[in-house]
Amino acid sequence: MKIKIVSLDLDNTLIKNLSVPEIFYKILLENNIHINFETISSSWNSISNRIELELKSLPIPISKKALLQYYIDLNYRILCRIGVKDYEIAREVYDKWFKWSKLYSDVMPFLRFLDKNNYIIVVSSNNLSDDVYKVLKKMSIINIFKHIFTPDKIGFLKFYPQFYRKIIRFFDVSGREILHVGDNLKNDYIPAIKAGLNSILLNRTNKIYDKNIRSIRNLIELTSFLED
Repeated sequence: MKIKIVSLDLDNTLIKNLSVPEIFYKILLENNIHINFETISSSWNSISNRIELELKSLPIPISKKALLQYYIDLNYRILCRIGVKDYEIAREVYDKWFKWSKLYSDVMPFLRFLDKNNYIIVVSSNNLSDDVYKVLKKMSIINIFKHIFTPDKIGFLKFYPQFYRKIIRFFDVSGREILHVGDNLKNDYIPAIKAGLNSILLNRTNKIYDKNIRSIRNLIELTSFLED
């Protein structure tokens, strides 16, 4: 069945951002707080492996208020572990999350290809819709996308197949007419497959995955798949 809709993840797919410790490091410096980078990294590493379980404990449907609160509270916990008990800085980290982000070099050629060939292009992200809109506008690509799908609009985070099933229902098409592309196995590839979509993993960092997982190294490689 021919692909009609291409769904694209945001972070590490369309945009390249600083690492979490780098973001904290820069914002702390802006506040004249000097913390060793390795200390910040250690704080992040001690918390990061619990995030998925914590997110799964949030009530469904996910609300904008609950998810926003979780993200800011997470920032605060990271700060507390390095001795910075300042909730305003935790908010500032959230507000400036995409300050240093930029498009990957393959994004514009790929989006032009999709647009030229009349694909419906959408973004599917675990960020809140307002933040996705702002960063796409900042990158001057907001008008290319027909829709933005986020947990606060759909009611589910991306690791739930229900997130992708709602996209199918929104467009009233077969899941096989949608291709989702993202860099995360648990948030992008697996749940999209379970929901009945086509899915390809974007492996920009050349990680080793099971040979049965369809993957590409950059978005330009995807054009040949769509042309077949």
